[in-house]
Amino acid sequence: MKTSSDTPPGTVPDKATRRACLVANLSMPGLGSIAAGRKIGYVQMGVYLVGFAGSMVSVLAFLWQWTSRGTMPQEITNPALVAGVLSIGVAGIAWLWALNTSRQVEAESRCASRESALPPRLPPEIPPELPSEELKTEDGRRRAEEGTANTELGTPNPE
Repeated sequence: MKTSSDTPPGTVPDKATRRACLVANLSMPGLGSIAAGRKIGYVQMGVYLVGFAGSMVSVLAFLWQWTSRGTMPQEITNPALVAGVLSIGVAGIAWLWALNTSRQVEAESRCASRESALPPRLPPEIPPELPSEELKTEDGRRRAEEGTANTELGTPNPE
């Protein structure tokens, strides 16, 4: 799989790379976005790491309070508990953001594949030329409608 430095801007990754980016974004938000060539992946990863680190610090603070008191803290407004829930929320937002970026990469590749699958455009239709000077006259038009217009050899039209 290519890294973001290898991916030129505006390039759509192939199907295997898109799947790998999705799996990477599910396991570590931002990593798959970076692999897909999106610079926003660095921000996603930073937000996720802040949320993850905050939740780990909160768990450690909660455990420290538990061991120092000898009983589990029961307060719902415990600062460690509140900070832990908020940190998990921040990490969840980063995870959803990375998942949305993976969805956008997939949508862009579908759009690009549709555009490449379209047949080439045909040039505008050129109007047919009149078959002979004979049709320019009223008598020639009447004979053409009847199917008895003379060709250059003087035989009737086969139509």
